[in-house]
Amino acid sequence: MVDLTGKVALVTGSSRGIGLAIAEAFTEEGIKVIINGRSTERVNKVASQLNRKHPDKAIPIPADLTSREEVEMLVDEALRACGRVDILVNNAGIGYFAPVYDMDFDSWEKLMRTNVDAVFYLTKLLLPQMMERKDGYIINIGSLASKNTFAGGSAYCASKFALLGFSECLMLDVREYGIKVSIIMPGSVATEFSHPISGADDWKQRPSDIAQVCVNLLKDRKPFLVSRLEMRPLNPPKK
Repeated sequence: MVDLTGKVALVTGSSRGIGLAIAEAFTEEGIKVIINGRSTERVNKVASQLNRKHPDKAIPIPADLTSREEVEMLVDEALRACGRVDILVNNAGIGYFAPVYDMDFDSWEKLMRTNVDAVFYLTKLLLPQMMERKDGYIINIGSLASKNTFAGGSAYCASKFALLGFSECLMLDVREYGIKVSIIMPGSVATEFSHPISGADDWKQRPSDIAQVCVNLLKDRKPFLVSRLEMRPLNPPKK
């Protein structure tokens, strides 16, 4: 198993939900994590909490991923602070759900900038230093909506279908450089993404489940990679 101590990870959307769980799991493994989110206050608070438990393992860098300029700033500051980024977890994502005839232009564009464009920008900007070292891991957090459609999901499903295609093409582009790429596609997860967590969510996967899978992927030895991984609740409610 690969020792992750001393690795550096950038986890987008890591101030809450799945991203926060991934950041927590990474710091437990000795990984230095760049905490990212839109809210400066929340990003700083999360980094402070993680550093109390694991000193100097969390670096707060807030950025709005809908802005290419802020994405570039995020990468510049991450490389300046840490010298390199070994692991990129593209986790940040938003959802707007409405029939196509009710979807407004601004919502569509904001969703695509967050769920698709930011993934490309961050990957493009961080790949050169991974390629130079012939080492790195990119994990994209997709969804079962990357392959399954539903009414009112046109924008969200389009973005997740795009993420799946991007991830699998990227994997083929960079594996010759020793860089691994995986997309994790969870089903229902108990987060505040769509509504507050309640006792009725007990059947759902937890953010820590996805985080543990990320850790397991990183620990796998070099000669192989898991390019696509689907995760589902074991006992969903019967319809």
